[in-house]
Amino acid sequence: ASGSEVRMAQANKGQKADSVNFVTKASPTCEGGLRFESASQRGQYLAFFPPSHLRVVPFLEDAEDRVLDFVFVDFNGMFKFINIEEVLLPVFSAEEAGAWLPISKLQEDDNVKTHFKEVMGKAVWNAEDFQAFFEGHWASYECNAEEKTVRLRPKHERLAKRLRATPKVDEVVAAVAKSEEQELKQLPVGALARALTSLAAGEAAGSKEEGQTDAQIRLLKALRVAGLDDTEEKCDIPARELLESAEQVLDLGGDDPNDTVLVQRTAAARILAGKALRGASDAEGGLDEGACFALRDVVRLLQLPGAAGRDTLLSTVCVKLLAEGNLAQQQEVLRTAVSRGSSNTAAAAGTAILRTLTGGGGPTDHVAASDDYVDAVKEVAQSGVRLPAAAALMRRMASSAKPSKLADALLVLSQRAGPGQADDLQATAECLASKGSFGELSHETLLQLALASSKSESLESLVQPLAVAAAGCMSAWPGGDVVKLLLALARRRALLSTEAREALRLSADKTITPSLGDLSADDLTGLVLAALGHGWASLREAASEQLLQRLPNFPAKPLLLVTPALVQAKWSVDKFVAAWPKVLAQSDAAAAPSSKKTADEEKATGAETTGL
Repeated sequence: ASGSEVRMAQANKGQKADSVNFVTKASPTCEGGLRFESASQRGQYLAFFPPSHLRVVPFLEDAEDRVLDFVFVDFNGMFKFINIEEVLLPVFSAEEAGAWLPISKLQEDDNVKTHFKEVMGKAVWNAEDFQAFFEGHWASYECNAEEKTVRLRPKHERLAKRLRATPKVDEVVAAVAKSEEQELKQLPVGALARALTSLAAGEAAGSKEEGQTDAQIRLLKALRVAGLDDTEEKCDIPARELLESAEQVLDLGGDDPNDTVLVQRTAAARILAGKALRGASDAEGGLDEGACFALRDVVRLLQLPGAAGRDTLLSTVCVKLLAEGNLAQQQEVLRTAVSRGSSNTAAAAGTAILRTLTGGGGPTDHVAASDDYVDAVKEVAQSGVRLPAAAALMRRMASSAKPSKLADALLVLSQRAGPGQADDLQATAECLASKGSFGELSHETLLQLALASSKSESLESLVQPLAVAAAGCMSAWPGGDVVKLLLALARRRALLSTEAREALRLSADKTITPSLGDLSADDLTGLVLAALGHGWASLREAASEQLLQRLPNFPAKPLLLVTPALVQAKWSVDKFVAAWPKVLAQSDAAAAPSSKKTADEEKATGAETTGL
């Protein structure tokens, strides 16, 4: 009939097979119906899949919604079988996609009038009836009741509505399979996030649909396109949900994902986390309660890919939440920010921690120092943020802090702080020295304090008490640590009292002399230098004798360090000078096999390369 897009022509008997597409067969189940079998592939039949798809499928492949039986009707009677949406579609299609139309235009269309009169047997609906119809079909239409206008949603909007309705895995896969790439790229972030979340949740529950991986890849690629659009003022789903989606998309593909999924899911998590942060930020630059964000969510944002790129914004908007959080929560944000390279957020967390510790007191007020408080200041200093404030606060806490805790914090501050914090470090060190509890400190802490005080004038007040404490417990120290201590104190020997020097010498003689043979070459060299620095003749002679006994099997490098000092002291110069040729000869002999081996390896590598 005129106007039909499908026409059929009969194939005469004997006509060439290449011009025959289907062979008609009477339907065994539908009276008057026909089935169309492929002429080239027996057992394959034309099938209709609602709402508008035709495919050739195997007869034995049973699909729940397929239709194999067809009935011929006069095309002019087709209008009796179409619904109201099919009648309205041409009216909308005549306008620009997504354009608003007055409902009156639908009422005045000739085809609409004919459909109501001849098929529905009633008058055309009034505006209120049309509004009720469109509101019931909200996924396809958007209606403005006040202005009595309506628009047919474009394909990508209709798809977005379906995906935002939290569909099942099979529904997502089917919707994506039927969609063009351009439609997917036009989807808003919220619709893509919910679709991907559905796929991730279904996968975690063991669901695996045909085409699921392809759907994942297409949606992830579409999300990357959507992520480039910064013009979207407000995301179409809540910020908290976007954050949860960002975490869940990282599970797409499981532990062994498709290579494309592996790359794309990381990018998707970064995009969703960024959208979540921007969506949760209020107009005044903070995270408000309406966004349902807490400090724990700040940690979650930091743990997601792309944390460094969100650092500036996050550090600005999380200030309110940090101020309202407790010390443990603030410390968790600090640790996570430091580990993720988010320096600005770490600084914001450090500021919040120090304010929590001071409790709003003045800059010179004393602050009671519990162990947790001292550890918190140390952690801020260790992170490298707010060092001036951390040093000043430690000074205010020093008088009430435990010696062991104060010593640990002071060590961290001395390693991190700059010249501007020298006064605070000096005051804290003097307070620690006045406590007289160095005997409670571990030998590791005493050694680290000695090393730090040898490099910083701000810690000079520690030299005398730690030397006395070390002299009392040195016998339990490893030989190498004793040597390091003596070397460090040699640089500050002028600060030691006569009694402290003598106690240190006696303890060193008693501890180290019996075990000279167990010292490494480096430690033995250090001991000789330390003894020379302190002016301890007996220990210097004992260490030098041990060194001479090891010649010429002593390594050249440490021997080179100690020889000038011994020559300057005019001790056994002839023995050292005589030993040097033998030491150098042994060093050359030890180096030769290594050089030969390297040359042989290079030769073998060259031959292998040539062969390749």
